[in-house]
Amino acid sequence: MVYHGAHNPRQESVDYIREFAKKKHIPIEGSAMIIDDSLLVSFAKLMNKQFLFDANGYAINYNSGFENQKCGGNILSFIEGLDTVSYIARDSNWTLDKESKMWIEFGNNNPYDINKHINKEKYNYYVVCYWNTFSGNPNHRDAVKGLQKSIAQNPRVKIKMFLVNQDMRDDMDLKKVAEKVQRTKAAKVDVKEN
Repeated sequence: MVYHGAHNPRQESVDYIREFAKKKHIPIEGSAMIIDDSLLVSFAKLMNKQFLFDANGYAINYNSGFENQKCGGNILSFIEGLDTVSYIARDSNWTLDKESKMWIEFGNNNPYDINKHINKEKYNYYVVCYWNTFSGNPNHRDAVKGLQKSIAQNPRVKIKMFLVNQDMRDDMDLKKVAEKVQRTKAAKVDVKEN
């Protein structure tokens, strides 16, 4: 995957991330950040990704109807055509609740309580959008704006968007993260040898 304008990630302060979001018009009220233990998963599998969940919190496989299932624009087209009832396959093992276990509240280290932010009577769907300061444009600002536009253009459904920052922060214990990587590598070697 190519990220235009990307630079090497570095540890950032929460204040820097907040100012970046303000400058790029990324709303952070009620948003989340990746926790230390999920940083590697975030970098490996969630970099600038967007996911869709139904009102019950089950992941929707919106990519299944597209020829290029890795295209980031698929979710925009899908949202624009979405209705209150969708028969697209759900993943009962992948839930919004499980996804949110990797998050903390933006600006502090309190666990993100997803139950404070969901409302089955008010919202038909939930979108999770991962973003960071180092990927460059169009990978953060345009993704958020595109989602906001697609959501606004579909009056048939009510969708809440969760923005999750995945920057390395200066309050993270990167030594702990590195030790986890070493343990994971050692466990893989141990499995291969047995």
